[in-house]
Amino acid sequence: MIYRKLAALFLLSPLALAMQPANAAWTGYAGAVVGNFSVYSSGVAGIDQRYVYDQSAVTLQGSTMFSGIDGSGNAASMTFSYGGLAQATSTSLKASASASLANGFYNSENPAYMQGFTEWFSPIIDYSGVPTYLESGSAAFYQQRVAVSGTGNLAYITIDVKVDGTFSNSASDSVATWANLDFRNGSSFNLGDQAIDQSFNSGRIDVVNGVADVGIMLQTAVVFDLDHKPGFNEPLLEGAVDFSHTATITRLYGFDASGRAVDLASATTAGGQSYVTYRLDNVPVVPEPGSLALLACGLAVIAWKTRSTSKGR
Repeated sequence: MIYRKLAALFLLSPLALAMQPANAAWTGYAGAVVGNFSVYSSGVAGIDQRYVYDQSAVTLQGSTMFSGIDGSGNAASMTFSYGGLAQATSTSLKASASASLANGFYNSENPAYMQGFTEWFSPIIDYSGVPTYLESGSAAFYQQRVAVSGTGNLAYITIDVKVDGTFSNSASDSVATWANLDFRNGSSFNLGDQAIDQSFNSGRIDVVNGVADVGIMLQTAVVFDLDHKPGFNEPLLEGAVDFSHTATITRLYGFDASGRAVDLASATTAGGQSYVTYRLDNVPVVPEPGSLALLACGLAVIAWKTRSTSKGR
């Protein structure tokens, strides 16, 4: 359920603008959203969002308070605090999110904060309402048109991305941390909820006229889900997911149409960024001049010793 809600967040966020084809795009997004999915199941409302379309970092930090009636029927207020960071460059992506919910509560009698959308897709908000879903999220999006060269039968490339990140959250089923690496070509990896330090491969990215359109998105989120939890009343919930250690593009590989590895000589963006490529070892190793001289001396010594031994007989 949580992952479906997260998908709604990123479809509605300004980050969706970055999905348009472009020669080069670096997008960072950090946002805080709230909603009531039991009232309106198709979306959430942003309460604070920022984004950039260059290689600089976007950061976000803030808090907001919601007041209503708790599960015991008493007047209550809860404070949602959130933070996020995201940055995409020509070689890496960074994203982190953190959040806390102080004195969280649930009561189905409270009016919903998020009640739907207008015909112009603007959220319908009741500012006296109380949300049952709160999220702090961030995302870094990389999009580049990469010129590649290799053997004549180069049909597609794949990309290795090294990911390093950590998760932490309160021991409660009402809070979850989440991260995802998406290559925008159908390959997507849920990075789980434990510390991670490993590489992921993009799968096939087609090469057309010597060009591969590469898209990579790193998403992180902390989620508080209080819906349908009568009597819920927690003094403090916290969560953090930190992938600011980076997801780094490490190597590109070339393949022919049959999936056989081919020599990938170079991969370069229009901005001049070159990447490490996998080279096939088809050329015999030729000793350097110094090595040839040492080899000649060694052969001469062996020949001299052979002659000396023959004369001694």
